[in-house]
Amino acid sequence: METNKKGKLTQKQALLKLMLKGKPVDFIKAYQLTGCTKLSTRVSEFINAGFRIDKKVIAHETRYGTKGYHFSYTLDAKHAKKSKLI
Repeated sequence: METNKKGKLTQKQALLKLMLKGKPVDFIKAYQLTGCTKLSTRVSEFINAGFRIDKKVIAHETRYGTKGYHFSYTLDAKHAKKSKLI
């Protein structure tokens, strides 16, 4: 993977590297590990590039005691390798 001018991975590259491990990634994990604040945008870019990504709705209770929802994304690494995307 190429790096930015400072020799570090871009957010997009770091997120792809994280997702290629095959584990679910939600917005909290993405922000904590890569600094990415727009996970849905990055996932959309990966889908447009040909990656297969599964989306799961996660229900949780908000700090106000109401129901809330967020998404967790899992990249299909086997498909990416088979399709020569990586």
